[in-house]
Amino acid sequence: MLRGIYILFLFGLGSCIVGSKSIDSNGYLFPILGNDFASITDSLAEYKIIDYAVDKTLIEAYPVKVIRIGIHIVYDQWGLNNIPEYYAKEYIEKIIYNMNRRLEENNKMILPLGNETPVQPARWKVRLATLNDEPFVKFHKDEDYYWGMSSGPSRNNFDLNLMAKYGLYQDSIYNIFIQGHPKDSLTSQNFSFKIHGISFKNHCKLIGLFDPSLCARGKPCEMELLWPHWEVAKLLQHEIAHSLGLRHAWGNDGCTDTPRHTNCWNRTNNGSICDSLWSNNLMDYNAHQVAMTPCQIGKMRKNLIKKEAFMHRYVDRDWCENSSEQEVVISENTYWAADAFLNGNLVIQENTVLVVSAALSLPKNADIILYPGAKLYLLKGTLYSDCNCPWGGLKTIGNQRSNPAKAYACFDSRILMSNYSSI
Repeated sequence: MLRGIYILFLFGLGSCIVGSKSIDSNGYLFPILGNDFASITDSLAEYKIIDYAVDKTLIEAYPVKVIRIGIHIVYDQWGLNNIPEYYAKEYIEKIIYNMNRRLEENNKMILPLGNETPVQPARWKVRLATLNDEPFVKFHKDEDYYWGMSSGPSRNNFDLNLMAKYGLYQDSIYNIFIQGHPKDSLTSQNFSFKIHGISFKNHCKLIGLFDPSLCARGKPCEMELLWPHWEVAKLLQHEIAHSLGLRHAWGNDGCTDTPRHTNCWNRTNNGSICDSLWSNNLMDYNAHQVAMTPCQIGKMRKNLIKKEAFMHRYVDRDWCENSSEQEVVISENTYWAADAFLNGNLVIQENTVLVVSAALSLPKNADIILYPGAKLYLLKGTLYSDCNCPWGGLKTIGNQRSNPAKAYACFDSRILMSNYSSI
């Protein structure tokens, strides 16, 4: 048997209402009784928690978020000293492909020794935006800004003039600027060649990808002029992660699963501390940069999902179409504590409890389906659609006579038809 209630109203409850009378005329939505409230809050510590750190056992609750990026390559006045224009788009495509693969695969942390830190996918990636049906790769000739330096009296990596001069669609696309080394440095015998970058809240710079001396120095190189695309992919991922709120992991970065350490570049075999205490974390300076911890992933996803976060504006808005393949099924008692944009129905299995203390957006016509005995509690939770259309509503499935499903609400909980209309 299938019954449904389509909720087309907004309500707010300053505190839990004690009583047994249904809030809605169809008998589905109830205030939380005093005893029920105490029982639920006392049980939350034993519930499965959905937060921003990805849980692979319920991967549908963590749809991949896609960041739109645009690339600017800055040359000197002659169009030289950076990635050859004829190879630029192919090179950038390889960088993006490699970076996205790293984000999905992730690797186990080396530190601390013997750790059991879970390995989770990041569940975000980037895509090259298009402008007028062409890939967003812009080429600029600018003798003043083609070069970047991170040290010395001519240091300019913090300079914001590049973004002010060439930044495009700054409210919807994350701009990336690629600069070269100063021409006089390329001919110097004492210059320390390396690729490096710097990030800001709305853009980043990658410096030194063009280096004709790499092959001659016996280093891996591409087209005999460029750093290998996989090395650049690590650098770009590191810089975007900074924009997503991560700090360097060797110090106090706010994550308990990234231990403090001496930031060894690589493993050594000379009796030093780096024989064993070397890192592979993305946010350290090391030769690997292949690992992200659950805390780091959670911080990044929060800054992609929270609507007030700056980086949220660069995320593809792909959560409005209802997908049956991305239905989220709650099969154990669960506490949902992170905002989310779902891509399909939300199903609560028989005799299972879901407590929501977050804002859940459902796509067009998507339903919250409750099986017999299922319970939904909204504790400062919001159910809505972030699209210009209503989501479906609450539905029950199966024989509800002897073991009815119910939904409860209190503490400023809200149910909205959509962001654009409510009754």
